[in-house]
Amino acid sequence: MTADLPLILASPLPLIRAAITRARTSAACTPAIQTSLEWIGAPQNNDPETSRPTIEFTPQPGRVKIEGRKPGFDAVNIYSRKKGDVQWKLIAVRKRKFPYYDESPLAVAGTPEVREYVAHGVVDDEEVGEPSEIKEVVFAG
Repeated sequence: MTADLPLILASPLPLIRAAITRARTSAACTPAIQTSLEWIGAPQNNDPETSRPTIEFTPQPGRVKIEGRKPGFDAVNIYSRKKGDVQWKLIAVRKRKFPYYDESPLAVAGTPEVREYVAHGVVDDEEVGEPSEIKEVVFAG
């Protein structure tokens, strides 16, 4: 198997994936080998009741790019507010894929503002689990 490594590394990605799949399912491939080659990762907590989505931002001209993960959830609802406001505004309902772009205009044209975002996991059209951390981004329009 190791003699084929240079050939495998020179192959296109689909061939590499197929070779790894064959190696992982081989009778000679033990759990110890799989762990040493990092083919088995640590178990992940994907229970929607205890998981929380994660979100990250990139301010762009005219919008804020929102990316994240939704472990164990069907989708996420994304909320936004101007820093200092009390009320959250739902800006994305049952978002299944990232990225999402918040293209809402500045409250005062030409004046940068700090926006806060939070995401809630959704399963069967109900918000469940813990919300993401509240994150801030400076948006200049």
